[in-house]
Amino acid sequence: MSKYLTILVMAMMLAVGTDAQVSVSAKIDTSMMLIGDQTNFRVEASFPDGYKVMLPVMADTVSRGLEIVEAGTVDSVLADGIVRISQKYVVTNFDSGWYAVRQLPFAILDPSGNTDTIYSEQVYYGVMTMPLDTANANAICPPKPMAEAPFKISELVPYVKWAMLALLVAA
Repeated sequence: MSKYLTILVMAMMLAVGTDAQVSVSAKIDTSMMLIGDQTNFRVEASFPDGYKVMLPVMADTVSRGLEIVEAGTVDSVLADGIVRISQKYVVTNFDSGWYAVRQLPFAILDPSGNTDTIYSEQVYYGVMTMPLDTANANAICPPKPMAEAPFKISELVPYVKWAMLALLVAA
């Protein structure tokens, strides 16, 4: 009985050690931002050389409300047999409130051909509106009327010349 228990414990330790070799993360540069501000959002994976990891594919939004303004290129570094890949996104949000970026899936292919998916932790952030100065009565102003452009006779001269030329040709 103890022989089977030892084998089970060793198998569990091996499984834990295998999972610990690959780490993934998703991070946002700030936990609070003003509405419409832009900030960086980064996805990263770290894994042993020989593994293949596919970063999450995001087209125009990361999650509800978090819009991608610019997607950076994928950057990779190999040091001490560990590969680190990352991609930076410039993101913005146009609605105030508290948000959670869902867990992002990272597809993994190990050297023996086994595939797996590891999910990042959720990322939380808040979006604030611009604080309003209530002490100043002129803080909120109505829209200004359209400005009237001054009219100059010199602006009319080319049109008069073309009109006279057209009358001469027509006659």
